[in-house]
Amino acid sequence: MFVVLGVSALCATSRAAITVLLALWVAQAVMAPRVLSEAARAAYPSPTRLAFNQALQAELKQVSDRTWLQAFGTTERWGRDVPLSQWGIALRLDDQASYPVYDRHYGRLWDTWERQQRLQEWSGLLLPLLAMRSYSMGMAGTDFAHHRSFTTAAELHRRRLQDLMSEDLVAHADPLGDRHFAYQSGPELWAKVPPFVHRTPRVGWALRHQLRSLAVLCAGLLLAAAFAAVAVRRQRALA
Repeated sequence: MFVVLGVSALCATSRAAITVLLALWVAQAVMAPRVLSEAARAAYPSPTRLAFNQALQAELKQVSDRTWLQAFGTTERWGRDVPLSQWGIALRLDDQASYPVYDRHYGRLWDTWERQQRLQEWSGLLLPLLAMRSYSMGMAGTDFAHHRSFTTAAELHRRRLQDLMSEDLVAHADPLGDRHFAYQSGPELWAKVPPFVHRTPRVGWALRHQLRSLAVLCAGLLLAAAFAAVAVRRQRALA
């Protein structure tokens, strides 16, 4: 509203005002999101999916090789050098060694995405639509902060499930030796698996993550009001 008032006060005719306002709307709603998205990627580069997967798999193999070499004296997975009586232990060691690797790689990727998002939010000082978009997504639970919260909870549940399976193999299959694969778990094992329950963060949590967007919106409102006041004062001085 303040921008419309300011532009109308500065323009000599209503046609010019409408043209300027239409250009501002197109720039803000159509062009700016794409341009700022590319600018954020340039400022905080994130790897391509191929590069990310290659780096992740390379470190997973390096860590796994080191773990197997220390525990079993070999880097050959599931080979003759590791007896069937230790396959449950090998699975548990392999899983637990991989957890920090996933945390490092995905943590760095997600931190980069959040820095990109912060840069776009600050642009809301000049383009309020971007800050409004970020704020509305956050309060609706569809922003990256909510995605990260859900994904982290799902990953922790997956690890708990894997650890339960490994512990069961160590306790029941490994003692069978060469009959390792003859072991079949009963219903009691699956009864230990807790259901995955993700509680959506409360409104206060969402609001804390959107304080920057809210502050940018308020600052943008003040700037727009100041612009309108200056434009109206100038028009009165010329009248």
